[in-house]
Amino acid sequence: MFKKAISALLAALFVASLFGGVTVSASQGVYANYLDDASYDETLGISREDYETFRARLFESAANFEESCYVYDFRIDYTSDIGVLINELIRNGNPELFHVAGASFSISSGVLYSVNFNYSCAKAEYEDRLAAFKNAAESLLDGVEGSDLTDLQKALIIHDRLAVLCEYDIENYNSGTYYNDDYTAYGALVDRVTMCEGYSKAYGYLLNRVGIESYLASSVDLGHMWNIVYLDGEKYHVDVTWDDANPNKVGAVAHDYFMCSSAKFNQGAHEADDYDVTPVSEKYDASAPWELCEAETVICGGDVYIISGGVLYKWDGVNAEEVARFPAVWLAPTGYYAGYYQRLATDGNYLYVSLPSKIVRYYPPTGEKVTVYEQAKRDIYGMTYRDGMFYIDPYTSPNFNYDTHKLYGITFPYTAVPPQVYEPGDVNGDGDVNVKDVLIVRRVIAGLAEIGEEEYARADMNGDGDVTSKDVLKMRRYIAGLD
Repeated sequence: MFKKAISALLAALFVASLFGGVTVSASQGVYANYLDDASYDETLGISREDYETFRARLFESAANFEESCYVYDFRIDYTSDIGVLINELIRNGNPELFHVAGASFSISSGVLYSVNFNYSCAKAEYEDRLAAFKNAAESLLDGVEGSDLTDLQKALIIHDRLAVLCEYDIENYNSGTYYNDDYTAYGALVDRVTMCEGYSKAYGYLLNRVGIESYLASSVDLGHMWNIVYLDGEKYHVDVTWDDANPNKVGAVAHDYFMCSSAKFNQGAHEADDYDVTPVSEKYDASAPWELCEAETVICGGDVYIISGGVLYKWDGVNAEEVARFPAVWLAPTGYYAGYYQRLATDGNYLYVSLPSKIVRYYPPTGEKVTVYEQAKRDIYGMTYRDGMFYIDPYTSPNFNYDTHKLYGITFPYTAVPPQVYEPGDVNGDGDVNVKDVLIVRRVIAGLAEIGEEEYARADMNGDGDVTSKDVLKMRRYIAGLD
């Protein structure tokens, strides 16, 4: 996975004014390696209460498109380090302020007088973009925000949805042509093309929406940013960027860097000694339900499902219950390709599992499996479903390059008829429990009529396995509003 250098736009440019001052650049001063603002008050030389007021005032001014924010009353002694820190706070402290490209400073007798904002767009455009940003966030959080899911389930689903939604901006990375939205949560959620800052800011923003605390982490040596997440009083590293398939394969998401200790995180790609290593819990470093999973975790019918190694699990946040198996191998010229290439998607009613040459629809309440798509030219290595459309990536091997998805990706519409859910007692399936259903049940009891298994189950109002006069009585009480 490619990583980008931490944005040079954090540089604080001094504003020439009647107050006088010096120029600040990103190379001057100490760059804070992570946005855990617990020590910002000490760095600024003010109380914690004043820092909270200072922070809120900055954010409010930026949100209102004010040219500058008066801060002289805080009596902050200005240094280039302070300028870098405030720029970082503005750009990283509130993901909704993606329109702020940076800040400059006015100084009076060595004391910070005002923070002056540099905006990347006009106010009207920002308001439209902010609305699109919030709509995208609500869409991604559908079924998660306001749900009874555990924090761990929420964190995993958001991690997976974000990785599936976004694509790393490899073209701009390779050309060295970066643009502001690459570094923002807006770029991740709306443009769906981003870099590590965008992934990290979007993930932190979404976690905050569902009440999970986190902060940004970064390493200058790695030129990279990710998240540190609080869960049950412990800290964990989460790196959505490195868990997103790159080159892109739709529906593919790894979990190598989800809820990691520093011991696990500081291996291979993350080996450095200049970042926050306070996450020490190894609770999820091994034997987690997602350990071998390379597919999206999904919600279907209010339950959470994970597919790993060809086994479909229903996961309640603690225990993973096996519900179905989808064994398959992806054949190579000799032998087969090692890995787990099943992808998992849902339309809310059904689950969809991709196998080498087909997509199977699975209905959890009954276990019914139906093939809804087949192809023979290439094996399927990527699959997802969104807004009535299937997106698949068929290819001759799992070894994608950066053109594979564009050249061979297939999109086609598919909408399954939702399964009919009948109310107990609605024997004839007309959507209502009434005297017609009573008459049918009485005929069945008398041996004058036969009904199918599903109808018989609906007629068994008391659930004892038999249709008797007790069910007729219960049905009449229901119709009369007594039960």
